[in-house]
Amino acid sequence: MKVKKRRVEWFLISFFLISGYLNTILRLSPEGDWTLFRILIPFAYFYLFWRHSKSAWFCTGTILLFLLYGTLTSVLLSRYGGFSAVHFLHYSTLIFLLYFTSSVIKKFGEISLYQHLRSIYILMMCLSLFQYVTEFEFPNTEYLGTINIFFWIDNDFAAAIAAFIPLLLIDKNRLLVNRLLAALGIVIIAYNGSRIALLALLFFMLFKLLNNYKWLGIALSSILGISLFFVFRDYELGGDTLQGLLMEPFVRIFSLNPYGLGGSIYDRTDALIFGIIELLSTWGFGIGPGNATRMLNEVPEYSLATAQSMHNFVAQFLVEYGWLAISILILLIVNISKGSKVRLAWVYLATIMLASLSQSEGLFSNYYFFVSALVGFKLIANNSLGYQRTENRQFIIEEKT
Repeated sequence: MKVKKRRVEWFLISFFLISGYLNTILRLSPEGDWTLFRILIPFAYFYLFWRHSKSAWFCTGTILLFLLYGTLTSVLLSRYGGFSAVHFLHYSTLIFLLYFTSSVIKKFGEISLYQHLRSIYILMMCLSLFQYVTEFEFPNTEYLGTINIFFWIDNDFAAAIAAFIPLLLIDKNRLLVNRLLAALGIVIIAYNGSRIALLALLFFMLFKLLNNYKWLGIALSSILGISLFFVFRDYELGGDTLQGLLMEPFVRIFSLNPYGLGGSIYDRTDALIFGIIELLSTWGFGIGPGNATRMLNEVPEYSLATAQSMHNFVAQFLVEYGWLAISILILLIVNISKGSKVRLAWVYLATIMLASLSQSEGLFSNYYFFVSALVGFKLIANNSLGYQRTENRQFIIEEKT
């Protein structure tokens, strides 16, 4: 009876998480904000209070802290003087999802969540092949002739699988199958032309290859990177030299000197510069939820040629929540530094941060991305992907101790 109850509980948890992954297509109307996942959140919140009351209270306190901090910064410090309830709800949903997932990990183990995500990944690969052959357009999505399955556009899909593919690459079981699955995902990202997500994965794979040689690998990769840079620094790419694309954005960010030219990299750099300027104007406290988007759409001198958002989730979080966001990132860094695979955790953090640049504000609703990231950090911290297959079949049945 106990085993049956746990299976039912796991099924309901999986159903709730899957409704989040399908958030784009499971909505009452194409332009509406009501989705199945958001409708189910109150029930999931009740479950959290019922099974993990401590986590539920911490979650509630965190949301209230974000509400109070965001209201004060929006009204008292930001020149925009408005509090965006919609953006606050996006932050609140992510906070709840991360607390909920953490509680599920405590009860069922990170391996169970990894298996769950892996099954969804395999399903997405099958749907990708189906869409490639049939050109089928999923409801409530913007099909552009590439592969986006049930995500809004192809870059959203790329960001999602880019957060999970590194976990396949470090899984010590089913090596051949996992490598083939990872390769298929990388091919889809390349086919979609999602260059930033592809670059993030290439960065992770290069580290994994050279990490076998420990410090010698780091030295070799540094020498190789510097050598390649000097060889190709004058090579033109997209109308600019490689040196200009890699080095000049940092110079402009530190000097707060925007390009004002238009273009993907230029606009992303300018948006970050404008955000820093606004953040400094509030003494680092932040401009409030949603005001980063208002900044780029309502202030003439901050207008961008090719985007209406920052295209940088971490930067937007820092600009809108200032010192609170900085404190959370410091706590994340401290926790990462306590794991058994610190160097790998740092590389995974860099990988998902880079992959997140593939998507604009849609990342707030890319729940597969965030669940994968949280599970990934837990797996790496505990070095859990060296498990035996015999343990896998029992993980959901037996109580995690």
